[in-house]
Amino acid sequence: MPIHNDIIMWMALFNEEQLRVYGGRLGRRLGPGSVIALVGGLGAGKTTLTKAIAAGLGVREVVTSPTFTLVNEYLSGRLPLYHFDLYRLAGPEAGSVYKELAEIGYEEYFYGDGVTVIEWADRIEGLLPEYAMRIDLSYTGDPNIRQVEERLPQGSGAAAAGDGDHHGLAGAPFFSPWLGAGNFQPGAAFKSHGLEKEWSAICDGISRVAERSGARRPTLAGNPAGSILAVETTGPLCSVALRTEDGRVFYRVSGEGLMHLTSLLPMIEGLLGEAGVAPEGLGCIAVSAGPGSFTGIRIGVATVRALAQTLDIPVIKVPTLETFVYLKGQGSEEGHDAYIVACPVFDARRDQIYAGAYMLEADGRIMTLVQGGAYGSGEYFAALGASVEALAVLTKRISGSDGGIVCRFMGDGVSVCFPDGEWGEKELPALSCMGDGVSVCFPDGEWGEKELPALSCMGDGVSVCFPDGEWGDGGCGQKGPSPLSSGVVQDARAVLKWAEAHGVLVGYDELEPVYMRKAEAQRRLDERNNKAQEPFPFVLREATEDDAYGISVIERLSFGEPWLEESILGDIRLEYSDYVVCESEGLILGYAGLHRILEEGHITNIAVHPGARRKGIGAAVLKELVKRAELWGTMDFTLEVRDGDEAAIRFYEDQGFVSEGVRTGYYPKDGGRREDARIMWRRGAPADV
Repeated sequence: MPIHNDIIMWMALFNEEQLRVYGGRLGRRLGPGSVIALVGGLGAGKTTLTKAIAAGLGVREVVTSPTFTLVNEYLSGRLPLYHFDLYRLAGPEAGSVYKELAEIGYEEYFYGDGVTVIEWADRIEGLLPEYAMRIDLSYTGDPNIRQVEERLPQGSGAAAAGDGDHHGLAGAPFFSPWLGAGNFQPGAAFKSHGLEKEWSAICDGISRVAERSGARRPTLAGNPAGSILAVETTGPLCSVALRTEDGRVFYRVSGEGLMHLTSLLPMIEGLLGEAGVAPEGLGCIAVSAGPGSFTGIRIGVATVRALAQTLDIPVIKVPTLETFVYLKGQGSEEGHDAYIVACPVFDARRDQIYAGAYMLEADGRIMTLVQGGAYGSGEYFAALGASVEALAVLTKRISGSDGGIVCRFMGDGVSVCFPDGEWGEKELPALSCMGDGVSVCFPDGEWGEKELPALSCMGDGVSVCFPDGEWGDGGCGQKGPSPLSSGVVQDARAVLKWAEAHGVLVGYDELEPVYMRKAEAQRRLDERNNKAQEPFPFVLREATEDDAYGISVIERLSFGEPWLEESILGDIRLEYSDYVVCESEGLILGYAGLHRILEEGHITNIAVHPGARRKGIGAAVLKELVKRAELWGTMDFTLEVRDGDEAAIRFYEDQGFVSEGVRTGYYPKDGGRREDARIMWRRGAPADV
């Protein structure tokens, strides 16, 4: 956001004591999410004003300038205060301004629920939120007098409001709710401040795309017909794609990174013009909703919300990580028999990555192997190793041979997972949990395959590669520069493909960003206040027919003779059948089923996704299943378990089951042999369960 603007809301001449009074009053009026950008030379009074704002917020700590640490946090006031001092970024380090700020998670401060005060804010004008309030401090001819000017964001139209209580704008930033998460309707915050004119100006700005095409605002709500616009702003580059009603696809990408705010609307306008599509021809807008850059997500979601409201059309919320199955080189390619697992990995700072793992199935559905989330690298690779090992067993059963699985890593987080700058024959600690024998492709001047003995619990024949956007010989034989330097970035064309294959139309007011974790500053505040850590987020509910695919994925990854989706669907429909699923953010992580026969319940199966085990999901679904069956009058429960599966037997014993017999040759085994089943019962309700 360029903050060199000429909208001066208010100006005064203060001595130092008056400056403190002014800052204290300002601090008492500031609300959550306020950003104050202080501009002025050395000794102009920026730190003095910051201390006064802190006093107005009720901060009890001693406020000092964070010149060498960039930011200080003060959490004792009515709102957290985040004090940035960017003075040293004018020196030799200035070329890495964004990198330094990104490393401390600046977006999570700027867009958090506290108050952010930034000294020397003119040095990061392109990174500031649109709603930041600028205060210029400068000397006059008298060394004891400071000139103070309050300025509002360029183009906000606030000067026309005639609102003398200008501090109300900083006290509750009128842009921030629109850009944030939650059930916010665009325009509500403006109207709550008496700024109907300003909201109209924003809508007019967005509507100019339609006006330049000579179009009226159409009414397309509930009508999916028309062209589909896709927007991607979660990564370093901003891109848009359009599929017209006659099947043509148009695409544009920004020429430089981190310019989403100024690039997005002109790109949309240019794309529509190139395609000859008026905005009234849009049937819906798909947007990549995260995870990714906090700023990028907010810009993309806010723009799509406003466009959808203005054009009265539905939107599609697209999970960013899943779109990577549609990037070039994914899926089944002609002449290539590998099962390709897309592994998007993005740097989430604070020693974490945003990551997941997905495979595009032959019928077009996406199999989730690792649920998208924020992980430590070891945690992610443990989940990936468990899921890919299960997938290797499945593919061997299908094809009769080892191999054929390629884990394809993409994104800027790869350098976080694999920090060794020189890619020779060196140990990669982040991958050591995978065991021995995994083929890892990496650049060492020329692309080749090297066996790293420390890496392979995923099974023989599983290969790992780091593509540079092109599919080479077998996924690993290509030559060229290291893809780790550029990675494979988010792309609006992949967003478009996901939307066409899986999209669900919703209203603009239902569109919310996907952040996957709290801002760092909020996390620290919770720790300081001894707020309990949130439990693993999942819900237990009765299974529906729509869950049959998710259950079938777990079946295939867990059992040698899995139930097929059609069989599961038929079983769910039975009147005497009960199924319970564990769901987290739309993904089925575990399930349990039983058949009710008079007062007895026969538990048919229970399983948990390999990437989500050891989190208590199995016990949770079993207990919920039993509780629901008891409402039907079921008192006794039985099941079979392989006689040699000691871990499963201990699990059921912990849930109150006891062994009461053996069923000979019940389970099939390799080589045509059979394995006995142990029969276990839980009669009544044990007191310790």
